[in-house]
Formats: sequence, structure tokens, C-alpha cells
Amino acid sequence: MIPSPNPGLDHSGSLVYSVTRRRSLGHISIHGAVPAVQDVCGSCVRFMSSHRRLRSVLAAASLYRIFETQMAKLYKKPSPIDKEYPEDEIEKYYASFYNREKRKKILIVAVAIIVFLVALFFSDLADLIPKFQRKFSPTSAQLIQQTQSKTDPLQRDQMLEAARSDLNANKPSLALTRLLSLLEKEPANAEAHYLAANAYLKVGDVPSAQAHLKRIVTLQPDNFEAQKKLGEISLLMGDYSASREIAAALKKNPEMIPDGLLLESEVDLAENNLSAAVEKAEAAIREAGRAPQRQSKVYVAELYLKKGEKEKAFDMIAGAVQGDLDADAMIRIAKFYLHAGEQSTAGQYLAQALTRYPENPEVQYTYRQYLSGLRKYKEAVRHFRQALEIKGNIPIIAYDLAQALLYSGELQQAKRFIDDILFKDSQRLPNLRRHWPKIPRM
Repeated sequence: MIPSPNPGLDHSGSLVYSVTRRRSLGHISIHGAVPAVQDVCGSCVRFMSSHRRLRSVLAAASLYRIFETQMAKLYKKPSPIDKEYPEDEIEKYYASFYNREKRKKILIVAVAIIVFLVALFFSDLADLIPKFQRKFSPTSAQLIQQTQSKTDPLQRDQMLEAARSDLNANKPSLALTRLLSLLEKEPANAEAHYLAANAYLKVGDVPSAQAHLKRIVTLQPDNFEAQKKLGEISLLMGDYSASREIAAALKKNPEMIPDGLLLESEVDLAENNLSAAVEKAEAAIREAGRAPQRQSKVYVAELYLKKGEKEKAFDMIAGAVQGDLDADAMIRIAKFYLHAGEQSTAGQYLAQALTRYPENPEVQYTYRQYLSGLRKYKEAVRHFRQALEIKGNIPIIAYDLAQALLYSGELQQAKRFIDDILFKDSQRLPNLRRHWPKIPRM
């Protein structure tokens, strides 16, 4: 009897061979399976089955099948021989056996490596190997760095500066042409998104402005100014829950607490909770310290007026009219006096604003509202037309112009404007009609 080449390797996970020599050296029979190989491949299959992608499982099963086929070929039984082997043949046989053992181990390792690589390829690399996370899950800052390299820095600066000039010259459509062209090359350019949002607000396209501001917040989570504008726009669009979430995020930054409180106050006001709106607005004034923003003072004065506390309202507005007033401040103060029934005072502020800022479309818009309230429709038509020329084809301006034309007796022109509105902006008109005067300026 010729002894087994590996006597004693009969524990679990080993190969058990018996070499039987009857009258002649017969054949090698494998009495055991190959548990070690099965364990390795089975573990790979179990590893891959825990992942989400079915393709990795199928690849592992296919590789395991190929492995089994190759192993069967490797250990194919030789044909029995009816005569005894000479001694040198036996030595050759043992040498051949050990070579097969070596090839078998190499094959096991190779299959295990292939299965593992397939599992990596079809799995989430960012979860399996943390060092790949930067490559496959770049941060916002990395994304900005990757995308902004596609444009020459000088060309980028020139395009942004030209867009700013267009916006300052009340040419938002031209600014949008430049900005959208730049964003095609650099979709992660936060400044271009901010200017585009500003341009869309100027043409009255609030949803598009909202989309660009959301992109900025995604790229720059610490851009609180963009968050503030996004909260205001979400409020205008009626998304009160989103506005409250943004207000809560703003209040986490000590410098933005007043802005967060004011935004919450505006949401409360929109939900007809006047007491809560006043309480949070007063808290915002206190948080701002000695120098609250003029806009905050005017807003609180308007709340007092709504609440019926006229004395508090006029005391607050008296502090807001101090110093140099820009167009926005004049418009808000004029609106306050209009709501308070002080039409002559409101008219003085609007006339002053019209003199100082004749090209400002919001000034034109508010002044013609004032004239319409006085039933001076023909004069209002003139300011409507000026606002339309400056601002562009804004549906709400065209709508109000049509109303003024109708009241002034010019029915044909009124009909033409109304038909144009219904044809172009039937979906956007109701929301814009309600919110356009309050669209935030950036």
C-alpha cells in the first residue's frame, strides 16, 4: 500500500486522499469534497449577497461555477492500469500530485481575488473603502473646485462683472443670457447662481429664482444670506414649513438671529397669527441691539398698525425715517402711510422717490398704485407704461396697466393687454398678482 502524500490531513477543511494499490497502482480517488475551496467561495458569495446589486451576486455565482469546472478537470481520475507501476513512475506520480496541489492553491487565491474585485466594482465603494469617498462623493467645495477649472478665470470674472452691470442697468434678460451661459460650463458657481436668482426676481420669475437659491444653499450650506432670501421666497410661494425650517437654521448663527426671528414673524403673519408675529418681530428688534435695520423697524410698525396700535406704529416709523433713504425704504415707508390713511404723507415720499430714482420700476409701480387709489387713472397709465418699459414684459405690470386703461375708458388697449396676459402667463398670474410688490430685492 502506498501511503497518502499528506497523511494526517483529515481534519475539517482539508483534502482527504487515499491511494489504493491493489495488484497494480489503480487510481487516485478523492473521497472528500473540497471544503476549503467551498468555504472560501461560499464566503465570497455570502459577502456579495449582502449588497444591493444583483449583478455582483450573479458574477460571483458564475465565477464559482467556472472554478468548479476547472477543479474537476484538474482532478480528473486517470484510467486504471492493470500492471504494476515501476518505482520511477511512482516518484513521478508524487511529483505530479504536489504540482497539482500547488496549482490548486494558486487557483483558489486567484478566484478569491477576482470575486472580491467584482464585489468591489459592483458595490458602493464609498461605503466599503473610506479612502475612496473623496473621489466618489466629493464635497461641495471639491465640486466647486472641479467645475470652476473649466473656464478661464479672467473670462469668468469678465462675464460676472458684465452680468452685474446689466442688472444695475435694469437689463435682467441680458444678464441671464450671460449667466446661464456661464452656468453651463460651471454649474457649481455659487456667485453666478446668486446673480441669476436676482435676475429672475427682476423679471418676476419667482420659481426660477427659488431654484437657483436652493442650488446655492446646497453648494454653500453656510451662505446665510442666500438662506434668508430663499426663506423669503418660500414664504411668497406659500411654502410656510420650508420658511420655518430656514428660520430655525438662521437662528443657529448668532449674527442671523434677528433675521431668523423676522422670517418666523412673517410666517406667523401669513398664517394670520398676528400676536405671535408681533412678539417675534419685537424680539428681533431686541436681538439687533442699538442698530436694528430700518426694514425691521418699518415691518414692526406695520404690524402695530395691523394690530390697531397706531401710537406704537407711528413711534416706530419715526425711528425708521432717520438718515438717508434708498428707494426700497421710501417705498415701504410710503406704503405704511397709505395703510395708515395718511395719503398726503405717502404721496410726498413717493414723489421724492420718483425724483431720486426715476428708473426704478418698483418706484413706478408703487406710485401708479397710489395714483389709482386717487382715481387718477390716466396719470397712472403713464407710470404703468414706464414701469413696463424699464422692467420688461412683467405680467403683473401689464395686468395693472390693463386695469388702468379700462378705468380710463381705453377699452381696446385694455383688451389687448388682457389677451396677451391670458395667452402667456395664465398659470403664473394669480400668484404674482398677490406677491409681486413684496418680491425681495437682492
